[in-house]
Amino acid sequence: MEGFLKLRGGRTTTAVLILTLIAAPAAALRVFCVGGACDESSAAGPSIPFCSLPEPVRRGITAGFYEGRSPDILAVTRSGVVVRGRDGGSWPSLSDAPGEVPVVFWGHGVDPDTALPDDMELRDVAPTIATLIGLERPHPEVRSGLAVADIATGEMPRLVIEVVWKGGAGDLEAALSEGGAGTGGALRRFVSEGATTLYAGTGSLPADPAALLTTLGTGGHPAQHGITGSVFRDQSGQLVLMDGSPPSSVIATLADDLDEVLNGQPVIGLVTTAGSDAGIIGGDWYLEGDKDITVSLAGKGAERRAPRILQRVMERGFGRDTTPDLLVVIVEGELSDVERAVDEIYASGERVTGGEVAIVVTATPSESETEGVSVGEMLRGLDGTGPGDAPPIRDMVAASVPGGLFLDRDRMASAGLATKDVVAAVRELRSPAGTPLFADVFPQIAVAFGEYC
Repeated sequence: MEGFLKLRGGRTTTAVLILTLIAAPAAALRVFCVGGACDESSAAGPSIPFCSLPEPVRRGITAGFYEGRSPDILAVTRSGVVVRGRDGGSWPSLSDAPGEVPVVFWGHGVDPDTALPDDMELRDVAPTIATLIGLERPHPEVRSGLAVADIATGEMPRLVIEVVWKGGAGDLEAALSEGGAGTGGALRRFVSEGATTLYAGTGSLPADPAALLTTLGTGGHPAQHGITGSVFRDQSGQLVLMDGSPPSSVIATLADDLDEVLNGQPVIGLVTTAGSDAGIIGGDWYLEGDKDITVSLAGKGAERRAPRILQRVMERGFGRDTTPDLLVVIVEGELSDVERAVDEIYASGERVTGGEVAIVVTATPSESETEGVSVGEMLRGLDGTGPGDAPPIRDMVAASVPGGLFLDRDRMASAGLATKDVVAAVRELRSPAGTPLFADVFPQIAVAFGEYC
């Protein structure tokens, strides 16, 4: 070290300054006791918010985070503890890493002998579809997804159908695995003859369906497309609800680019089960884009009505000419319901295209079967808490999504409360067994400084 200092001479001060700046974010978090950074025990040093988490969990949360849009407070539960979101998806756990889901490519233009890469993720689906239809998307640098190499034969499909089983990854994996329950009809054919992996990574946490469907649609993580969940903040700081209107994605979807590059000629449609599904096709990124076909497959008896609805959708112009079209179908329910839907939609696609149809089948992660705490129960634990004479902390929560809480900033200011007060209250929440509910609770800024962990 002495030799180093002599060698560098007058640059020593600069080097020390740089090292000080690098350490500054973590030090600042400790100074202000953000997220309990000042909690110490005799056996360990200070716990720095977010940095206390295992690296795979940090990596997933970082990929699912967009500064300014993500929740004001984020949290990760302890291993084995489940907190369920209102609209599907669970809060990340200490034992979580970004999950794995099956992906199948099959049909016209797909080389069935292609081995899908071990590191494939959902963000790679949109670039791969673009390759199949020969689409060169503008601004490839804004998304991190990569097309599967050598999967396209050069025979361009007139229609690509993308089927996503929302919340069905585990059941689909079991059905497709060797020795599993097996599948029937068209789905069995796709799996046996197509390019398949059971282990494509979701790439980000939390496993919010709205975020992952937008990842499928854009080819980028939430850190790039900005749809971090079914609720997020816009540029003005107002909360935005994914309610079926075109979402405010930061980057274009494959469907947006397809329409733009081909001057609105492609027919693009979405069969949806919820308004929060809309991120998979987008629709408003280009100012002069045309209106896509959107049909709801939600409500009581949707499984029975699905074949008839899908047949009517296909009659709206899909696959009628050589311009490539895109139809996305979101399905829910049991495996048998999914099989019937796949049979119907693929048979219709073959009929209208004369066999020039390609299909992609995938899923979003399954709900945990472990008994858990609902987010409503969690929030009720914040009743009556608050420093001094301040109102209950629960009154400061404007909205919740899997993995985090959005705060009502006006109420916070009126009550004289700071983010650290809410962080402290959430850290005190207990599971039904009386153990701490969360392994770590931290403000948004802790993720922004996560590169310094």
